[in-house]
Amino acid sequence: EIIAGMRVIKMYAWEQPFAQLVATARKCEVKHIRSSNFLKGVNLSVYFVILRVIVYACFVTYILMGGKLTAETAFATIAYFNAMRWSMAKNVPLAIAALSELIIVLKRIQNFLLLEEISKLDVKEELDETCISGENEIKMENTFSNEEKGVFMDKMSVRWNN
Repeated sequence: EIIAGMRVIKMYAWEQPFAQLVATARKCEVKHIRSSNFLKGVNLSVYFVILRVIVYACFVTYILMGGKLTAETAFATIAYFNAMRWSMAKNVPLAIAALSELIIVLKRIQNFLLLEEISKLDVKEELDETCISGENEIKMENTFSNEEKGVFMDKMSVRWNN
């Protein structure tokens, strides 16, 4: 199919317009890859810098509130924040993904519960006019008169009782 498509492009001399379409698609793809890599770089730099910024802010707050900063409290605090960083780096993205899935599920359930209720069909009318087989609904014409229906139903009840 690819070779046949290439033959059509060459036969109708569509090489230049097709090359322009491919070049435009490649530029768009490179633009998206570049922006994705930029965001990955920002995320990675924030990952390494944020621990120091948070620890610094905690120490400044601790000192401004009247606490005395010692080596023991500094090392313990840095160890706790380092342990939290590993667990947060793994669990926060999973929590965000689970939250987005939860929101989608809740919207689907809400839409389902807000649907209009279907009224019950008259059972007698359904037996007279339709025959349902699997997913298909087949309309059958009512060719019996009321008397013939009564005779038929009597015969069926006799067979059923025997």
